[in-house]
Amino acid sequence: MVAFHIYNSKKMVKKILIFIIICGNTFYLYSQNKDSIEEMFSPPEIMPLKKDLCRFVLDRIVYPQDAINDTIGGIVLIDFHVEINGKTTGHRVIKGVRDDLNDEALRVAKLLTFDEPAYSRRSPVRTTYVLPIHFLLDYDSLYSKYIPKIKCRDILSEQNDSNEITFALESWPDFNKESLKGLVKFIVENVREVDVPEGNSRVIVQFLVDTLGYTSNHKIIRGVNPELDNEALRISRLLKFEHPAMQGGKPVNVTYTLPFDFKKLLLDKMKARKKN
Repeated sequence: MVAFHIYNSKKMVKKILIFIIICGNTFYLYSQNKDSIEEMFSPPEIMPLKKDLCRFVLDRIVYPQDAINDTIGGIVLIDFHVEINGKTTGHRVIKGVRDDLNDEALRVAKLLTFDEPAYSRRSPVRTTYVLPIHFLLDYDSLYSKYIPKIKCRDILSEQNDSNEITFALESWPDFNKESLKGLVKFIVENVREVDVPEGNSRVIVQFLVDTLGYTSNHKIIRGVNPELDNEALRISRLLKFEHPAMQGGKPVNVTYTLPFDFKKLLLDKMKARKKN
């Protein structure tokens, strides 16, 4: 019985010694790494800098035409890392509205490069930035229609830098007397047979419609692959609008964004053939 108590006492002493050793090592490691731990959980002393960030965004962003047609708007929040060389990585949507608005905000955010990185203790450090982009539609009672706008805010600017771009036109270009329906019909009639991949088949093209209705400066805003991208560009270059955009009673040049959903286009082409 005495031997049993002595054995248990030795086990208890051994456990206490191990506990003391572990605690001592933990305290030593903390004291040695105190600076790095504090740095890990402390925000940078100087945040990253991008001059005229909102102007950069608004010069490149486009309000998706489908969202305008569906009168959809809202705030998209994008976050990403600003690396020590000023480049941005790890872009993601942390608050979205719907796919076309999210994708457009994400596309432009990926173009950003900062002039200066964040600094902590006089050394450049990687940090996270959140970019809010507000797509909104203001109702114009005079013309009984919605006017699309996009707002951008630089959350790090001391001047609370905020800008907006307004797509305020009396009328957008009309392809023909059937308007959008006529435009889709023209595209379906002229689209060629292409190999459509699984998944995404939507190409977005942007171009200028001048005061005579001619199109120019065609470019891919979001592509899929060279075959689909080139076919979308080929068709968009065939377009001639009967009525240009109007502002103040006068024709004006305007940037036009046109989506090509090749799965749907080829399906519609097949249906049209069967009817004929």
